[in-house]
Amino acid sequence: MKILVYTSQKGHFLAPELLYGLKEKLGKNVCIYRPRPKDMAVLPNAAEPTSITEVLDDFDALIIHYTAFRDKDFEHVLNRKTNVIKIFLDHFDDFFVRKIYKHPEISYYLKRELYKRTPSLSYLLNWKMRYTYELLFESLQEKSRELFSRWNLPIGVAVNRTYSKLRPYQLTIVPKHIRQGVRKVYDVSFLGHLTSPERSRYVSALKQIGMGLGINCLVLANRKGPNPVSQNEYILKLAMSKAGLSAKGVGYDTVRYWELPAYGSTLISERLPLVIPHDFIDAESALFFGNNEELKQKIKKYVVDSDEWKEIARNGQRQFFRYHTPKKRAEQVLSLVREADK
Repeated sequence: MKILVYTSQKGHFLAPELLYGLKEKLGKNVCIYRPRPKDMAVLPNAAEPTSITEVLDDFDALIIHYTAFRDKDFEHVLNRKTNVIKIFLDHFDDFFVRKIYKHPEISYYLKRELYKRTPSLSYLLNWKMRYTYELLFESLQEKSRELFSRWNLPIGVAVNRTYSKLRPYQLTIVPKHIRQGVRKVYDVSFLGHLTSPERSRYVSALKQIGMGLGINCLVLANRKGPNPVSQNEYILKLAMSKAGLSAKGVGYDTVRYWELPAYGSTLISERLPLVIPHDFIDAESALFFGNNEELKQKIKKYVVDSDEWKEIARNGQRQFFRYHTPKKRAEQVLSLVREADK
């Protein structure tokens, strides 16, 4: 099987991890197409820059990353009738299903934020207001082709079983190597940016809980600017934490949701409204909460008053490596290619 990933020079978020997993599975049978300023791209083993139209039919499937919207030849590639299976990879934090879903050449639509049920009316209105604001005030900026092309206009809400071609596809991480036997210095930690009011509230609550319970609670957070610590320090501090908080940012599917179990820390997360195959289980492979009081009780019961966090962390790490690595995400995509090829 040969796979071509169609992205851009600024491709990020979902694409690198998927490529990593695909290369683990298929090796040189995976290529990436990044349009250059002259709308050409160097493919592996190619003697010279090659256009996507020249090589497309050499592949079994085309994974269209959202940044492909930036390419001026995007619609030509999308509209071209071919036997190549086309799958769209939607990274966006919102719940919208975009118009590209209805294109006859799209076999599957992989959605990062696929909801279990229709969100509340207030949540829907907030997102629609945000999208309208961006459409009116950001449409002249460089990213307008990506965000506001006609194939990127929303047509509905991404809810489980609403659209037949829709499939869930979450973030993952490529775990970095850390030394074995890292000492657990922190009881609970949060490291990251305060990108939403919900996250800010839970991080503030975590600080209060830490003081109230008299535990070593590490919080390194800011709203904008550079990361509070370097990437290596960040990973080490996660590994040095008995438990770590993951809370909604712009969207619910956060990097920390996957990093914490991967690095051997107990995942503490608000309950997510998303469809996540092989999700973590409360009090078995993660700790889930719905409000500040429940957050406090979970920390007290499993981290402060007992060592139950150890088994939960071990189970969470096993769950991650069994179901949620880049290789497993790649296997999910390849199974859809085989299904579409029947």
